[in-house]
Amino acid sequence: MEANRTFGQNNFSQEKLQLIQLLLNTENPSVIKSVKELLTKNLPNPLTKQEILDRAKESEIAYQNGKVLSIDELEKEIENW
Repeated sequence: MEANRTFGQNNFSQEKLQLIQLLLNTENPSVIKSVKELLTKNLPNPLTKQEILDRAKESEIAYQNGKVLSIDELEKEIENW
């Protein structure tokens, strides 16, 4: 976890508790809304079983048609992201 590299585990836990206390004490609804948006905006949308099967079929077709990248090609492509 990224935060554990920044803080020691005890400091990280203390920071979370302090944040919780600040949230409990706030009377500003926009603060609550902003924190909620921040914490939920990067959550992945779970895929349905059908979506997983569709992706697997697409991947299998791409593989059969030679539309694949080697690890080296993928790493080069990632550098441009």
